[in-house]
Amino acid sequence: MSELAHRMLFVEPNKELWPIFTAVLKPLENNWKLAFAASALDALSMGESYDFMITANSLPDGNGLGLCDLFKEEAPETIRYLLIEPEEARMFRSLVSSAQQVLIKPLDLKTFKAQLQRSTALRSIVQNQDIRKLLGSGDSLPPLPRIFEELSRKLSDPNAPLSEISELIAKDVTLSSKVLRLANSAFFNLRMPANTIAQATSLLGSNTISSLVFSQSVSKSFMSEFVSEHFIEELNQHSIEVASLASDILETWGASSAVVEKVLLCGIAHDLGKIVLAKYAPEKWQEAQAEIQTSERSDAEIEREIIGLGHPELAAYLLAIWGFSTDQIMAIIFHHEPSRANETEFGLLCALHVAEHCCEKELPNQHFDWNYLEGFRITETEVDGFKAMLEEKRSQH
Repeated sequence: MSELAHRMLFVEPNKELWPIFTAVLKPLENNWKLAFAASALDALSMGESYDFMITANSLPDGNGLGLCDLFKEEAPETIRYLLIEPEEARMFRSLVSSAQQVLIKPLDLKTFKAQLQRSTALRSIVQNQDIRKLLGSGDSLPPLPRIFEELSRKLSDPNAPLSEISELIAKDVTLSSKVLRLANSAFFNLRMPANTIAQATSLLGSNTISSLVFSQSVSKSFMSEFVSEHFIEELNQHSIEVASLASDILETWGASSAVVEKVLLCGIAHDLGKIVLAKYAPEKWQEAQAEIQTSERSDAEIEREIIGLGHPELAAYLLAIWGFSTDQIMAIIFHHEPSRANETEFGLLCALHVAEHCCEKELPNQHFDWNYLEGFRITETEVDGFKAMLEEKRSQH
């Protein structure tokens, strides 16, 4: 299948919606081939392969969740979206495992179009078909963690009481204890101790809490016999350091609060791909780790050579499927090699690159991209200042 011809299957019994869906993607029609089916049987009898499949849950001969199950088994490289009624939202957001994204009717086509564009951009990076199948089969690509989805809905509602947000986090004992521990670490510089989830939410702010919950809930979803709790704890600690330092860097540069808030998630998620690689390609992962310890090349380069892709693009691919913003996704893809992004302004990528390489103390072969940084007039002296800022936080931790 050509990488320029993205094939989408839309399974919807109400044929009046077909031309509406076609119209929304019409500006992209040169790169899209759309197919329509009114039932699960029609969809399965078409005998084609697809990059994306979006299905209504209510079908005349079954349900969309069952169709997602079949696609997961037979064509795991297909990205699967389940379209549900509003009254089904609570049940499906907690139970769906074979759909990688749950959408609620009426479908916001403009938002969905932007989401598809992000996903297709990432598919061009992850070109290895075996890797795509790996990402789409079993539980290797879980839906966005339920508690994070629920939390996001609460946080986006200006009328949602703080108590409801706190109660949601408190439902998970392990998660809430880790949020409290992290909230009280030196990396967040709270003006007073946080003894309850409500206090932590109030003192840290919604975006920081949201990023912490995302980190912990995603880590839990990837836990296995091949991924030790110690490995995840170390990775989470590193990610927290990167997120905290990156936000400090942007504040130093005078970035807007919206940009500072966005970089928190970038820092939390930038190494998520390592957890997935360690779990689903353990032998090759161990081979890559051995090579990394003795090589002058970066870990991402070695992962690409041995496994087929590196952790940055894998993490970005996951976040694209989950619907995060393009600038966050691009920052994560290029955080080791920012020159490849052709970026011309300060932003998430620059802060993430500096923070990542300031925080990485065990892999000396992770080099700053000085050509890139010099383009922004960022000197070694300034970077040394950020390293000192980090060491001060570490000494207080």
